Amino acid sequence: MPSSFRILRELLDRVENARTGEVLLRGLHAEIPVSHLAAAGVVAKDLGDPAGSELPLLEGLQLMGRDGADRLVRRTWEPSLSVIGMDGIPAPHDAANVVRPSTTAVIGVRLPPTVDSAAGARGLVRALTSNPPCGATVTATEIHADGWVAPPLQPWLRDALYASSIKVFGKEPSFTGEGGSIPFLASLGRRFEAVQFLATGVLGPGSNAHGPDESLHLPTAARLCDVVADVVEHHARHTAAKEKAA
Repeated sequence: MPSSFRILRELLDRVENARTGEVLLRGLHAEIPVSHLAAAGVVAKDLGDPAGSELPLLEGLQLMGRDGADRLVRRTWEPSLSVIGMDGIPAPHDAANVVRPSTTAVIGVRLPPTVDSAAGARGLVRALTSNPPCGATVTATEIHADGWVAPPLQPWLRDALYASSIKVFGKEPSFTGEGGSIPFLASLGRRFEAVQFLATGVLGPGSNAHGPDESLHLPTAARLCDVVADVVEHHARHTAAKEKAA
């Protein structure tokens, strides 16, 4: 009798290389913009390795990626698979030498922001359910949401950001992304295709975002508010100049 868990392992091997973590379905990958690769290098140079500084790693753990810049790119532009839930498997104290009739797993796949999530989900379901091992019965349901990537900055916004960042922080701004973005940004991007976006916030070591001990560094928050105010003022002047020219 084939184990349902072994069948699950075989199915996951269709999607992910278990040794490297590489997602094997090409439809879940996207072309990475050169500008984003360069931006990751700048952030890593300034802040170091994000994984090493943000996560409580055990000594000796080998991380994916070549360096901090590569890991920043991986967590924003490379797909990844995680088994985030499982049912049908008893807790250790309830375990017995029996063959379980089924195994249910919840799989989370982080997609690059430009990949169509509906198409990606359909491809994933096909890979998991087509020609199942040992003639087993395999079913899969999908829930998906699109990612989002900010459009290129127009000259007026780039100039405003650089000038204000240097004035307030003494440094030029850097740009990065985050896997698992806020879903409504994609909706806004589709609704207002010509609009510029400034998506920012205050995070850093010890922030513990979304945790019970979440904290905010107030001096940094105040300085960021100064930058946003400068950008809004710059936009008002830019708009007035355009209207006057028209």
